[in-house]
Amino acid sequence: MMRHVISVPATIDASALAARLARKAAVLRDPSRRLCEGYGYQTVYEVPVALQKRLRRETIRLHAEALRSSADAVCDYSVFALLADWMRWLWSETPTEEWDSVLEEASATVERSEAIHHVVDGPRAAYDGSMRATLRKPTGSFAPSIANSVASPA
Repeated sequence: MMRHVISVPATIDASALAARLARKAAVLRDPSRRLCEGYGYQTVYEVPVALQKRLRRETIRLHAEALRSSADAVCDYSVFALLADWMRWLWSETPTEEWDSVLEEASATVERSEAIHHVVDGPRAAYDGSMRATLRKPTGSFAPSIANSVASPA
């Protein structure tokens, strides 16, 4: 085996791929939710900006550590999605010098990834209360009015 990283949007369930890659090894899960819950929050999006940045950097650090500590690992998340999400939600709050530092920290994760599986399509992930957008088909009486819109964070 080797160090596998799955780059996948939060809306796609990559658990079958992760299990197939891991065979009998454990799948390393994204620690973001656990970190947020440790501070009393459900999602990173409700965390104040300064703490959110610390949590995001800690997630990147933990990702690198998980890959460093095991010659055989399957991560069901990737630093690419973490960085893209940061750019989407915190770009205006991140000075250039800080972003350079974040990228330097993230590069350790990329360097330790021996196989990167970029997933663009697959089964929809069930809403777990923490992902940023479910992109599920609207149901109920509101369906006609929002059928063509995309869910976005509050």
